[in-house]
Amino acid sequence: MRVYNFYRIIFIVLITTAIAVAGGADFFLKFKSTLPIDVSLGSIQDIFPKAQSISIHSGNKFTAYDDKQKIVGYAITSDKYAAHIKGFAGQIPLLIGHSKDSIISGISLLENHESEEYLDYVIEDNFLKSWSGISFEKAVSM
Repeated sequence: MRVYNFYRIIFIVLITTAIAVAGGADFFLKFKSTLPIDVSLGSIQDIFPKAQSISIHSGNKFTAYDDKQKIVGYAITSDKYAAHIKGFAGQIPLLIGHSKDSIISGISLLENHESEEYLDYVIEDNFLKSWSGISFEKAVSM
């Protein structure tokens, strides 16, 4: 009976390890939940199509400018505020665009380890688009 329990425990550990590896853990079980956050002009243009240049402030805050260097919007990344929130395969960093008066202009996904199927579901469900036009204050209370 003890041998049976030992094998059952080993099986559970192996299955759990396999699931962790499939979900983004490396061989030594150090989770790959954090990626270097790369915000490019293209990422900003997903939210602010007129943006032609960006400036970076404090590592995760951005200002977007048009071709005449007029501000078209601001953006922040979610990594410093929601690093503890993870998807199936680790952290899902977002770029959140907003106006000067803190109205959300749009949200875009940054590089992550999630499956295409899951991301397609999130995008097709219009979950990210549903936040556009809402103030940060209202978004927090929802």
